[in-house]
Amino acid sequence: MFLKDFYCSRCGSRYPAETAARRCPHCSGLLLADYDFERIKTFLTKDDLRTRTPNIWRYRELLPINDEANIISKGGGPSPLLPLKRVGKNLGVQRLFLKDESLQPCATFKSRGVAMAVSKALEMGFLAVAARAEQMEALAWACYCAAAGLKSVIYAPLGKISERNALAITYTGARLYLHEGREGDEVNAEVLIDINASRYGWRHVAPCYDPYCLEGEKTMAFEIAESFAWELPDVIVSTASSSGALVGIYRGLRDLQRMGWISTKLPRLVAVQPEAHAPLVRAWRERKTEILPPAISGSLAVCHLDERAEVENQIAVILLDGIYKSLGCAVAVNGGEVAQAKATLAADEGILASDDGAAALAAVTSLTREGWIRPGEQVVMLNPEGGMEVFETEEYQPADTEKAPGSLTKFLLSREADILPDVLN
Repeated sequence: MFLKDFYCSRCGSRYPAETAARRCPHCSGLLLADYDFERIKTFLTKDDLRTRTPNIWRYRELLPINDEANIISKGGGPSPLLPLKRVGKNLGVQRLFLKDESLQPCATFKSRGVAMAVSKALEMGFLAVAARAEQMEALAWACYCAAAGLKSVIYAPLGKISERNALAITYTGARLYLHEGREGDEVNAEVLIDINASRYGWRHVAPCYDPYCLEGEKTMAFEIAESFAWELPDVIVSTASSSGALVGIYRGLRDLQRMGWISTKLPRLVAVQPEAHAPLVRAWRERKTEILPPAISGSLAVCHLDERAEVENQIAVILLDGIYKSLGCAVAVNGGEVAQAKATLAADEGILASDDGAAALAAVTSLTREGWIRPGEQVVMLNPEGGMEVFETEEYQPADTEKAPGSLTKFLLSREADILPDVLN
């Protein structure tokens, strides 16, 4: 393996390559991978990639895996880079492309990070994985864990798991826990899972900032660069709600720079957020380098809430760094613009995009009208997941949990000392 170690994004502390920590134990900063790029250059060239199986593991020297025997693959890999000819012509952006991650396993870009994290959990000797996830990402955790022979515990708020996905998850043998999703419930759920993961030795992952998930998601940048014959597009657009995607793309581009495979000039990165909640956009407009979380203190659950706010702040720090260094921007879009963009992609290109994919087009439309995106520039938008997924509005709960496939349990967390059964028994 060519991974040297992990370093904290905040305090700079270094941790061994085989660390199981999710964040820096000293300051709760994000853990970012650091590779021996000079050594990698002696083992890997761009030409080597041409003969390798087209999946994310073709970049294995740039991923934190020791033994290829531990690799869990479900075929995830190069997603299509679709030319949007009609949409681009109407906008005056002739070279407009959509990187469509809906064709990944479980219809989400997050399968990349899940594949990496599950493979690493297997390599580190864990027998079970616990994760907070929704919809297709939740299904990805269940499916990849099943493929690895690992037990899995998935927890999510009601209304964020459709009946179809809930049944599919439990068919894999995963244990699915649902909570009400009221203020504080999600944090209480994370506290509960954290306590039980420590008690039983599960690998508790936090997908939005798990160091191994971030490494898997950076492969999108490798594919974009390779698709353009290592000549990068002018602009890359993604929603900030799919924060792992844009963080991964930025980090992947920096890795390619250190390999000497791309120029020092980065594509202009564009982060998109909804008008109703756009802290990153406000920070960019005010030329800030972070999003300041509210001061919160108190119970164990509230401390976790404080930590989550700080994690979101640290993710924003990385995104803002990428935006500033690439001379990019952050854009807010409203619901009407997203709906119009979704209809446009369907009518003009036959693409059923997710809300996040449509939001990227809404941002491109706005930036083109303002002249920020110029005719002739190459622009890549990200559609991070499938647009055909059904999000149930009613609570889902089997009438008889004893007869439900797998083990599906609804819990309301008002107690922090609850003990869950060990999935290994």
